[in-house]
Amino acid sequence: MNDILCLILVCAISQVRCLEILDYPDITNVDCLSREDAAHILEYNKLEIINNLQKFSLADLLTHRGITVDNNTKYNQFLYCVWKKENYLTANGDINFIKLQQIVKDAIVEVVGRTGPAINLSMAFTADIINECKSIIEFRIEDKIIKIQNHIVVKLQPFSKI
Repeated sequence: MNDILCLILVCAISQVRCLEILDYPDITNVDCLSREDAAHILEYNKLEIINNLQKFSLADLLTHRGITVDNNTKYNQFLYCVWKKENYLTANGDINFIKLQQIVKDAIVEVVGRTGPAINLSMAFTADIINECKSIIEFRIEDKIIKIQNHIVVKLQPFSKI
């Protein structure tokens, strides 16, 4: 079912104020929510950071979103679903660090510019971030996703103020 139809269905079932939801154009992962959680779609929408790096500027994205609590099972399951759907996980369920690195680098380049030196520095900074992410060890992939996203958010914060 496409995301718009899901969104309309969520509005009808959960009695969420649909006009308020329509103010959030980046709501695309309604299908990752259970029926009971659909009423809180705006809360879950704020968890989506990595998959919105290509859609919004860092200033717009990180100003309204921050560190995600890492002990909320429902949040973890939601982000796992989003990352799986958006192909941030490999076929065997591991983190797709190559894709993650490209997206983070592109977000930084949008801020610092597309000159040779800026791109080179962006690539080096991104490589450091991703290498730090690779060292995050968690038993459950859902927990690892939250911690990786939080680490990236912290590292990208300075770029949201430029």
